Amino acid sequence: MPSNTRTCHQCKAKMPCGIQTCKKCGQLLGFKERHTKTLEEFRKTAPQWAAKTKKAGNGSKVVDRALELVEKMKALGHVPLLLWGKPTKGKNAGWNADMHFPFELPPEGHVLLRKMLALFDGLLQEGGEMGEAREEDGKESRKEQEQMVEAKEASSSAEPPKKKKKKKKKKKEGPTTR
Repeated sequence: MPSNTRTCHQCKAKMPCGIQTCKKCGQLLGFKERHTKTLEEFRKTAPQWAAKTKKAGNGSKVVDRALELVEKMKALGHVPLLLWGKPTKGKNAGWNADMHFPFELPPEGHVLLRKMLALFDGLLQEGGEMGEAREEDGKESRKEQEQMVEAKEASSSAEPPKKKKKKKKKKKEGPTTR
């Protein structure tokens, strides 16, 4: 029978399964045990599955199912955002980023989503193969710093305007009697 607690890998604290970050050290927790086993099993057969799916021309069906799952998450009350990249072929070989967000937004929200898509696209273009780890000396490039500043500015401008407090009017006192 599965346990309803899990252990943080960093500080070894025990906590309920529903928690996604450790309350003690703040570390992001991994998947639940059953998810981990399922993903490990899939990753072993992923190359064969991908080759068979591509050969049969069913790649678009997988994307359609993912979009359907996003809609199902919305129906359950979640706020999902799906970002994916697809490699491009030909002279301009690289990546093409796309996203799906199943909610209506005001114009400011569309601006933020476009910036998020641009950041994701930049990550894809800079990272090349996403499965390979990039070795860096820990310093961020000028472009990455500018993108982080733009993202922070966009998130700070996305905050709803604060309501102004109304000043209380002083009551006019009538004529005083002695």
